[in-house]
Amino acid sequence: GVAMAREVDPAAVADRVRDVVAEWPPEELAHLLEELADPAVADSTAARSELFGPPPSPADVVVATLRNTARLWERRGLLAETALTRAKAAERLGVSPNQITNLISDGHLVAFDHAGARLLPAWQFHADSSSGRVDGVREVAAVFPGGVVSLSAWATTRNAALGGRTPAQALLDGDVDRVVAVVEHGTFGA
Repeated sequence: GVAMAREVDPAAVADRVRDVVAEWPPEELAHLLEELADPAVADSTAARSELFGPPPSPADVVVATLRNTARLWERRGLLAETALTRAKAAERLGVSPNQITNLISDGHLVAFDHAGARLLPAWQFHADSSSGRVDGVREVAAVFPGGVVSLSAWATTRNAALGGRTPAQALLDGDVDRVVAVVEHGTFGA
């Protein structure tokens, strides 16, 4: 089919960009702007344009980055809705909250801070596991190139490189080495 150009309301786009930027941590925004102003970044993209076509404009990069950041914050909110507190995780595993803290410190569980609470993504826990948790989290988190929110989104998304299973399911099946290899080779797609 033929793609139809859609009208863009510049005022609405500017309002949305202001809203997203207002929620963005200042140090991340400063880093993005520094990268966009770096001549080395412009030179390297120009060299690749022969292979991949023209690079996106700086405005397109900013809009795409802001959209991605907005999606990440949305995912963080959704993750928080289903995540477990330390107390709930301890209850689920039949251990003390201090033991949960130790599992986090040792990397066996991942956690993130949200609204003043330390939360643990629910995908790390499974009733069919002998320990009540998914083994291999430490190994995968050690090589995963993102934070807990990105890791959780990836861990709960079906992946063709894992036979259509989610990485969390593959870990539960004992395929820790295979999941680590998928991360190391960058085969993140579904």
